[in-house]
Amino acid sequence: MLRTPCLALLLATALVQADLVEANRDAAVAPTKDFWLHANGCWNQTHPIPADRAVYNSFAWQDDLIKKDLLAINADLLSKQDANGDQRRLADFWRSALGFEHGPAELPAGLRAVLAKLDEAQTPQALLDASAALYAEGTGSFLGIYAAQDKKDETTVALHLWQSGLSLPERAFYFSNEPATKRVRDAFPAHVAKMLGFLGYDAARAQRAGAAVLAFEVKLAEVSLPMVQLRNPDAHYHPMTGWRLGRPAGQGIRRPPFFSGPARTLPARLRERADRLRRPHPQAGVDGCGHAGLGLAQARRHQAARGLSR
Repeated sequence: MLRTPCLALLLATALVQADLVEANRDAAVAPTKDFWLHANGCWNQTHPIPADRAVYNSFAWQDDLIKKDLLAINADLLSKQDANGDQRRLADFWRSALGFEHGPAELPAGLRAVLAKLDEAQTPQALLDASAALYAEGTGSFLGIYAAQDKKDETTVALHLWQSGLSLPERAFYFSNEPATKRVRDAFPAHVAKMLGFLGYDAARAQRAGAAVLAFEVKLAEVSLPMVQLRNPDAHYHPMTGWRLGRPAGQGIRRPPFFSGPARTLPARLRERADRLRRPHPQAGVDGCGHAGLGLAQARRHQAARGLSR
Protein backbone atom coordinates (compact mmCIF):
# COMPACT_ATOMS: atom_id res chain seq x y z
CA MET A 1 0.00 0.00 0.00
CA LEU A 2 2.85 2.35 0.76
CA ARG A 3 4.73 1.59 -2.47
CA THR A 4 2.75 3.94 -4.73
CA PRO A 5 2.89 7.02 -2.43
CA CYS A 6 6.62 6.43 -1.82
CA LEU A 7 7.37 6.17 -5.54
CA ALA A 8 5.33 9.29 -6.22
CA LEU A 9 7.23 11.18 -3.51
CA LEU A 10 10.60 10.06 -4.89
CA LEU A 11 9.60 11.06 -8.42
CA ALA A 12 8.34 14.44 -7.31
CA THR A 13 11.58 15.06 -5.37
CA ALA A 14 13.67 14.18 -8.44
CA LEU A 15 11.62 16.44 -10.67
CA VAL A 16 11.95 19.37 -8.25
CA GLN A 17 15.72 18.90 -8.03
CA ALA A 18 16.07 18.88 -11.84
CA ASP A 19 13.29 21.35 -12.61
CA LEU A 20 14.76 24.28 -14.52
CA VAL A 21 11.40 26.02 -14.45
CA GLU A 22 11.46 25.98 -10.66
CA ALA A 23 15.04 27.26 -10.66
CA ASN A 24 13.97 30.23 -12.79
CA ARG A 25 11.15 31.18 -10.42
CA ASP A 26 11.48 34.16 -8.10
CA ALA A 27 9.51 33.27 -4.98
CA ALA A 28 9.99 36.79 -3.60
CA VAL A 29 7.56 38.11 -6.22
CA ALA A 30 3.94 37.18 -5.58
CA PRO A 31 2.29 35.59 -8.62
CA THR A 32 -0.77 37.78 -8.05
CA LYS A 33 1.41 40.90 -8.39
CA ASP A 34 3.55 40.02 -11.45
CA PHE A 35 3.25 36.45 -12.68
CA TRP A 36 5.95 36.85 -15.34
CA LEU A 37 8.56 37.94 -12.78
CA HIS A 38 7.34 35.28 -10.39
CA ALA A 39 7.93 32.59 -13.05
CA ASN A 40 11.09 34.00 -14.67
CA GLY A 41 12.61 36.47 -12.23
CA CYS A 42 15.72 34.45 -11.31
CA TRP A 43 16.49 33.64 -14.96
CA ASN A 44 15.97 37.28 -15.89
CA GLN A 45 18.48 38.39 -13.25
CA THR A 46 21.17 35.91 -14.36
CA HIS A 47 20.67 36.57 -18.10
CA PRO A 48 20.73 40.36 -18.65
CA ILE A 49 20.18 41.72 -22.17
CA PRO A 50 23.61 42.52 -23.69
CA ALA A 51 24.27 46.17 -24.38
CA ASP A 52 24.44 45.54 -28.15
CA ARG A 53 21.10 43.70 -28.32
CA ALA A 54 17.51 44.85 -28.33
CA VAL A 55 16.25 41.36 -27.47
CA TYR A 56 17.88 38.35 -25.82
CA ASN A 57 16.22 34.98 -25.38
CA SER A 58 17.07 31.28 -25.45
CA PHE A 59 17.32 31.30 -29.24
CA ALA A 60 19.82 34.18 -29.19
CA TRP A 61 21.77 32.45 -26.40
CA GLN A 62 21.94 29.25 -28.46
CA ASP A 63 23.03 31.23 -31.53
CA ASP A 64 25.86 32.79 -29.51
CA LEU A 65 27.05 29.33 -28.46
CA ILE A 66 27.05 28.11 -32.07
CA LYS A 67 28.97 31.16 -33.28
CA LYS A 68 31.52 30.68 -30.49
CA ASP A 69 32.04 27.07 -31.58
CA LEU A 70 32.39 28.09 -35.24
CA LEU A 71 34.90 30.76 -34.29
CA ALA A 72 37.00 28.17 -32.43
CA ILE A 73 36.80 25.74 -35.38
CA ASN A 74 37.95 28.37 -37.88
CA ALA A 75 40.74 29.56 -35.59
CA ASP A 76 42.00 25.99 -35.20
CA LEU A 77 42.07 25.47 -38.96
CA LEU A 78 44.52 28.36 -39.38
CA SER A 79 47.21 26.39 -37.56
CA LYS A 80 46.22 22.87 -38.66
CA GLN A 81 49.23 21.31 -40.42
CA ASP A 82 47.49 18.24 -41.89
CA ALA A 83 44.36 20.01 -43.17
CA ASN A 84 42.52 18.35 -46.06
CA GLY A 85 41.19 20.18 -49.11
CA ASP A 86 37.95 21.48 -47.59
CA GLN A 87 39.72 22.47 -44.38
CA ARG A 88 42.36 24.40 -46.34
CA ARG A 89 39.66 26.25 -48.28
CA LEU A 90 37.89 27.18 -45.05
CA ALA A 91 41.19 28.36 -43.57
CA ASP A 92 41.93 30.47 -46.66
CA PHE A 93 38.47 32.00 -46.49
CA TRP A 94 38.89 32.78 -42.80
CA ARG A 95 42.37 34.19 -43.41
CA SER A 96 41.01 36.49 -46.14
CA ALA A 97 38.39 37.80 -43.71
CA LEU A 98 41.05 38.52 -41.12
CA GLY A 99 43.02 40.35 -43.80
CA PHE A 100 40.49 43.20 -43.69
CA GLU A 101 41.78 44.10 -40.24
CA HIS A 102 45.29 44.65 -41.60
CA GLY A 103 44.55 46.73 -44.69
CA PRO A 104 44.14 46.04 -48.42
CA ALA A 105 47.71 44.76 -48.84
CA GLU A 106 46.81 41.69 -46.79
CA LEU A 107 43.77 40.77 -48.89
CA PRO A 108 43.99 37.81 -51.29
CA ALA A 109 45.09 38.69 -54.82
CA GLY A 110 41.78 37.52 -56.29
CA LEU A 111 39.79 39.83 -54.03
CA ARG A 112 42.07 42.76 -54.81
CA ALA A 113 41.46 42.11 -58.53
CA VAL A 114 37.69 42.21 -58.00
CA LEU A 115 37.91 45.49 -56.10
CA ALA A 116 40.11 46.93 -58.86
CA LYS A 117 37.45 46.10 -61.47
CA LEU A 118 34.85 47.96 -59.44
CA ASP A 119 37.16 50.97 -59.08
CA GLU A 120 37.60 51.01 -62.86
CA ALA A 121 33.84 51.13 -63.50
CA GLN A 122 33.27 54.83 -64.09
CA THR A 123 30.09 54.68 -66.23
CA PRO A 124 26.65 53.12 -65.70
CA GLN A 125 27.38 50.59 -68.47
CA ALA A 126 30.73 49.64 -66.93
CA LEU A 127 29.10 49.21 -63.51
CA LEU A 128 26.36 47.02 -65.00
CA ASP A 129 28.91 44.86 -66.83
CA ALA A 130 31.08 44.52 -63.71
CA SER A 131 28.06 43.59 -61.59
CA ALA A 132 26.97 40.97 -64.12
CA ALA A 133 30.46 39.46 -64.18
CA LEU A 134 30.56 39.34 -60.38
CA TYR A 135 27.11 37.77 -60.26
CA ALA A 136 28.24 35.03 -62.63
CA GLU A 137 31.03 34.27 -60.15
CA GLY A 138 28.64 34.07 -57.19
CA THR A 139 28.56 37.65 -55.86
CA GLY A 140 25.17 39.33 -55.52
CA SER A 141 24.40 42.79 -56.86
CA PHE A 142 21.52 45.23 -57.17
CA LEU A 143 19.47 42.77 -59.24
CA GLY A 144 18.21 39.48 -57.85
CA ILE A 145 18.33 36.63 -60.41
CA TYR A 146 17.33 33.02 -59.82
CA ALA A 147 15.88 30.06 -61.69
CA ALA A 148 12.64 28.52 -60.40
CA GLN A 149 9.24 27.32 -61.51
CA ASP A 150 6.99 29.85 -63.17
CA LYS A 151 4.52 31.20 -60.62
CA LYS A 152 1.51 30.37 -62.83
CA ASP A 153 2.78 27.32 -64.70
CA GLU A 154 4.43 24.58 -62.68
CA THR A 155 5.62 22.83 -65.87
CA THR A 156 7.98 25.66 -66.84
CA VAL A 157 11.21 26.86 -65.29
CA ALA A 158 11.66 30.60 -65.59
CA LEU A 159 14.52 33.00 -65.00
CA HIS A 160 13.21 35.27 -62.24
CA LEU A 161 14.35 38.86 -61.80
CA TRP A 162 13.69 40.35 -58.38
CA GLN A 163 14.29 43.74 -56.81
CA SER A 164 17.48 43.73 -54.77
CA GLY A 165 20.46 45.85 -53.78
CA LEU A 166 19.09 47.35 -50.55
CA SER A 167 21.29 46.98 -47.48
CA LEU A 168 18.68 48.15 -44.98
CA PRO A 169 15.92 45.69 -43.95
CA GLU A 170 13.29 46.96 -46.38
CA ARG A 171 12.22 49.91 -48.54
CA ALA A 172 10.52 51.89 -45.74
CA PHE A 173 13.85 52.35 -43.96
CA TYR A 174 14.94 54.76 -46.70
CA PHE A 175 11.96 57.10 -46.39
CA SER A 176 10.25 56.71 -43.00
CA ASN A 177 10.87 59.32 -40.32
CA GLU A 178 9.78 56.97 -37.53
CA PRO A 179 12.54 57.44 -34.89
CA ALA A 180 13.83 53.85 -34.77
CA THR A 181 13.88 53.56 -38.56
CA LYS A 182 15.51 56.96 -39.07
CA ARG A 183 18.18 56.09 -36.51
CA VAL A 184 19.22 53.07 -38.56
CA ARG A 185 19.26 55.08 -41.81
CA ASP A 186 21.31 57.91 -40.28
CA ALA A 187 23.89 55.42 -38.93
CA PHE A 188 24.25 53.58 -42.25
CA PRO A 189 26.76 55.92 -44.00
CA ALA A 190 29.14 55.72 -41.02
CA HIS A 191 28.94 51.92 -41.09
CA VAL A 192 29.77 51.89 -44.82
CA ALA A 193 32.66 54.30 -44.23
CA LYS A 194 34.07 52.02 -41.53
CA MET A 195 33.92 48.99 -43.85
CA LEU A 196 35.60 50.94 -46.64
CA GLY A 197 38.32 51.95 -44.21
CA PHE A 198 39.29 48.28 -44.06
CA LEU A 199 39.83 48.45 -47.83
CA GLY A 200 42.30 51.30 -47.53
CA TYR A 201 40.03 54.32 -47.98
CA ASP A 202 41.19 57.37 -46.06
CA ALA A 203 38.67 58.94 -43.69
CA ALA A 204 37.52 61.72 -46.04
CA ARG A 205 37.09 59.41 -49.04
CA ALA A 206 35.29 56.79 -46.94
CA GLN A 207 32.90 59.42 -45.59
CA ARG A 208 32.04 60.64 -49.10
CA ALA A 209 31.58 57.09 -50.32
CA GLY A 210 29.30 56.23 -47.39
CA ALA A 211 27.01 59.11 -48.28
CA ALA A 212 27.13 58.13 -51.98
CA VAL A 213 26.18 54.51 -51.23
CA LEU A 214 23.15 55.65 -49.25
CA ALA A 215 22.11 58.02 -52.06
CA PHE A 216 22.46 55.20 -54.60
CA GLU A 217 20.36 52.83 -52.51
CA VAL A 218 17.70 55.50 -52.06
CA LYS A 219 17.42 55.60 -55.87
CA LEU A 220 17.01 51.82 -55.91
CA ALA A 221 14.42 52.03 -53.13
CA GLU A 222 12.42 54.60 -55.11
CA VAL A 223 11.84 52.08 -57.90
CA SER A 224 11.30 49.11 -55.55
CA LEU A 225 7.82 47.93 -54.69
CA PRO A 226 6.82 48.50 -51.05
CA MET A 227 5.98 45.53 -48.84
CA VAL A 228 2.22 46.09 -49.11
CA GLN A 229 2.29 45.88 -52.92
CA LEU A 230 4.47 42.76 -52.81
CA ARG A 231 1.59 40.94 -51.12
CA ASN A 232 -0.27 41.02 -54.43
CA PRO A 233 1.28 38.33 -56.67
CA ASP A 234 -0.09 39.96 -59.84
CA ALA A 235 1.73 43.20 -59.00
CA HIS A 236 5.08 41.54 -59.67
CA TYR A 237 4.20 39.00 -62.34
CA HIS A 238 4.92 40.31 -65.85
CA PRO A 239 5.67 37.66 -68.50
CA MET A 240 8.35 38.73 -70.93
CA THR A 241 10.11 36.87 -73.71
CA GLY A 242 13.85 36.40 -73.55
CA TRP A 243 14.15 38.36 -76.80
CA ARG A 244 12.35 41.35 -75.31
CA LEU A 245 14.44 41.24 -72.16
CA GLY A 246 17.61 41.23 -74.25
CA ARG A 247 16.75 44.46 -76.05
CA PRO A 248 18.66 47.67 -75.13
CA ALA A 249 17.47 49.18 -71.87
CA GLY A 250 17.42 52.76 -73.10
CA GLN A 251 19.87 55.67 -72.77
CA GLY A 252 22.49 53.59 -74.57
CA ILE A 253 22.62 50.93 -71.84
CA ARG A 254 23.25 47.33 -72.95
CA ARG A 255 21.89 44.56 -70.77
CA PRO A 256 24.32 41.84 -69.60
CA PRO A 257 25.05 39.19 -72.27
CA PHE A 258 23.33 36.39 -70.37
CA PHE A 259 20.00 38.15 -71.04
CA SER A 260 20.39 38.18 -74.80
CA GLY A 261 23.03 35.55 -75.61
CA PRO A 262 22.77 31.76 -75.83
CA ALA A 263 21.98 29.63 -72.79
CA ARG A 264 25.65 28.96 -72.11
CA THR A 265 26.13 32.63 -71.14
CA LEU A 266 23.84 32.22 -68.12
CA PRO A 267 25.61 32.01 -64.74
CA ALA A 268 26.53 28.38 -64.06
CA ARG A 269 24.46 28.07 -60.90
CA LEU A 270 21.30 29.10 -62.79
CA ARG A 271 21.90 26.37 -65.37
CA GLU A 272 22.52 23.85 -62.60
CA ARG A 273 19.32 24.89 -60.83
CA ALA A 274 17.33 24.33 -64.02
CA ASP A 275 18.92 20.92 -64.54
CA ARG A 276 18.03 19.87 -61.00
CA LEU A 277 14.41 20.83 -61.55
CA ARG A 278 14.35 18.77 -64.78
CA ARG A 279 12.27 21.34 -66.58
CA PRO A 280 12.78 23.43 -69.75
CA HIS A 281 15.94 25.50 -69.61
CA PRO A 282 15.73 28.94 -67.91
CA GLN A 283 16.70 30.53 -71.23
CA ALA A 284 13.11 29.75 -72.23
CA GLY A 285 11.73 32.16 -69.73
CA VAL A 286 12.14 34.96 -67.26
CA ASP A 287 9.88 35.83 -64.37
CA GLY A 288 10.20 38.18 -61.44
CA CYS A 289 9.42 41.37 -59.62
CA GLY A 290 8.28 43.59 -62.45
CA HIS A 291 10.02 41.51 -65.11
CA ALA A 292 9.16 38.02 -66.24
CA GLY A 293 9.92 36.13 -69.40
CA LEU A 294 8.67 32.86 -70.78
CA GLY A 295 9.10 31.09 -74.08
CA LEU A 296 7.32 33.01 -76.84
CA ALA A 297 4.44 30.52 -77.11
CA GLN A 298 4.09 30.41 -73.33
CA ALA A 299 4.07 34.21 -73.12
CA ARG A 300 1.33 34.39 -75.75
CA ARG A 301 -0.80 31.92 -73.78
CA HIS A 302 -0.40 34.04 -70.64
CA GLN A 303 -1.24 37.21 -72.56
CA ALA A 304 -4.35 35.60 -74.03
CA ALA A 305 -5.44 34.43 -70.58
CA ARG A 306 -5.06 37.96 -69.24
CA GLY A 307 -6.77 39.58 -72.26
CA LEU A 308 -3.53 41.06 -73.56
CA SER A 309 -3.25 39.30 -76.92
CA ARG A 310 -3.88 41.24 -80.10
